[in-house]
Amino acid sequence: MVLSGLPDLRVDGLRFCDQPRAHALVCAGLLARASAERSRTTVRARLTDAGRAALQAA
Repeated sequence: MVLSGLPDLRVDGLRFCDQPRAHALVCAGLLARASAERSRTTVRARLTDAGRAALQAA
């Protein structure tokens, strides 16, 4: 994830094709930054517990 006001999700270095959906996943609490480190411009994304539960329910 690119650290900015709105999360910019990238997959293997390429922009995720549906940025509004990426924002919705973060706002819904299904994806989050894996690190709070601010010295880098990008950090790994992680699936939250709520995200895991949503995948298991699907």
